[in-house]
Amino acid sequence: MGTVEVFYSTLAITQDSPYLSVSARADLSDFLPANGSVMFDDGIAAANFTVAILDDDQPEPEEAIIVQITAVRLVSGSQQRARKYFAAIGE
Repeated sequence: MGTVEVFYSTLAITQDSPYLSVSARADLSDFLPANGSVMFDDGIAAANFTVAILDDDQPEPEEAIIVQITAVRLVSGSQQRARKYFAAIGE
């Protein structure tokens, strides 16, 4: 019960992550890098943020922009009961 802040950042095509399974990634000529944070209050399961897409005249195959969660911070509140099983970033 409380509020958490989730920090994110887009990955440039030169940045690797051990969790990527995408074959075609957009490079920095296709989008503007983005980073920031979103807040989650009790009961909220989704949030939005913007990544600016750069248009050009080049025909390209479908590509992906990778967004990585970089940190999570408890803003207020606390967990009222212990959790035996929980998800962790990167699992």
